[in-house]
Amino acid sequence: MEAVATAGVEVVVQNLINFLKEEYSLLRGLDKDAEQLQETLKMIQAYLSDAEKKSTTEAVKMWLRKLEAVAFDADNVLDELNYHFLYKKARKMDAPNPKPKNKVLSCLSSCSGSRISRRFKMAHTIKQINANFESVNKKATQLGLQNMLVNAPPVAVDTSDETDSLSLDPIFIGRDDDVPKLVDMLTQTHQEERMFSIVALVGMGGMGKTTLTKKVFNHERVKARFGSLIWVHVSQTFDPIILFKKILSTLPSQGGDECQSKEAILRKLKDALKEKTYLLVLDDVWNEDVPKWEDFMNSMSGVTSTMGNGIIITTRSQNVASIVRPLEYTLSGLSDDDCWSIIKAKAFDGNEEVPPQFEIIGKKIAEACRGLPLAANVVGGVLRRCKSEEEWRLISVNCLSDAEGAERIKKILKLSFDYLPSPSLKKCFAYCSVFPKGHEIMEAASH
Repeated sequence: MEAVATAGVEVVVQNLINFLKEEYSLLRGLDKDAEQLQETLKMIQAYLSDAEKKSTTEAVKMWLRKLEAVAFDADNVLDELNYHFLYKKARKMDAPNPKPKNKVLSCLSSCSGSRISRRFKMAHTIKQINANFESVNKKATQLGLQNMLVNAPPVAVDTSDETDSLSLDPIFIGRDDDVPKLVDMLTQTHQEERMFSIVALVGMGGMGKTTLTKKVFNHERVKARFGSLIWVHVSQTFDPIILFKKILSTLPSQGGDECQSKEAILRKLKDALKEKTYLLVLDDVWNEDVPKWEDFMNSMSGVTSTMGNGIIITTRSQNVASIVRPLEYTLSGLSDDDCWSIIKAKAFDGNEEVPPQFEIIGKKIAEACRGLPLAANVVGGVLRRCKSEEEWRLISVNCLSDAEGAERIKKILKLSFDYLPSPSLKKCFAYCSVFPKGHEIMEAASH
């Protein structure tokens, strides 16, 4: 939940910055303090944004947690100040054209002891916030934590989950109708009139995009249609030169590592693809940078000498799909029956009779998978080692929250959280986590 907490602090910090900009005129007499607070908040926001991309030490994490505590204290003050400012605006709206007598009374009211006291309290509060932030940062400077954060390496990309086209899952359930549809999209006759036919397979993490793409990639009609089949796992890093090297390494008698310059790599790739049609799979794409995608496609156009080539992109992001402007194919969740079939195949090898009492519990577990093939696969693997009815009931209660293998699901789904476009959305996600599992959030309550 560290990323969720950090997102919450970023929202608080941004709110405070916006508040100071909008209500600066109401902080007369506090110009220097308000300006200092604004600069400090910007610096903290930069630290927090940097921290999300870095692999940090425990000491740095402790410092960030202290920043979090101070920032949330400031958020409470912000709520109080907002109340007073909204109250003032409401009173102005109630009396847009006060009579001369009321103007005098208003002036006297503005000079009243309570108003002066409130402004004094505001001044003291802002000074205290500054002091607290400065104290936390001073300790961090003494310990060299800022430098540790700046010089920390980026979060390492986990290559253990790199996909390939050869590892086929023996359990393929619920997607049989999708395979021929995708094959048709890639192999229809009119596609030969274009250099590229691009298909984007869109769906949330764990929906089975990669598994389905492997089936299409290895389909006989696809093999007959394309001269070369190229599979590249992309993930978070969309670097065209790295991608070109990976493409080169998959082609017969080609290697990509010895070529360093883009020019040399592309010339070699052009020779390797000469007079060949190909299907290129870009699996797990996250890039939303339009110039990067255009640079990649311009280069691929330059090294391609044939018409009728295919590109399949798998992605969780609708934004990615809109950038590449493909034929889009959205994957929906499986039925509860399909999820139960996956669980049954994993837990009983697909050829054992399932005792009736286990089937009743198993179908309830399948419902909890919410149509996610990954969840059904993981839970099925756990149930394989559970021999008693009591163990199955325990899994049914805990399901994906505590069961062994849940970390794998969390790791995959966390990527979707990390790539939410703003801290505000992350904070909304964190807000939803306050509700207990299975709680129905009514629309009116979410406003």
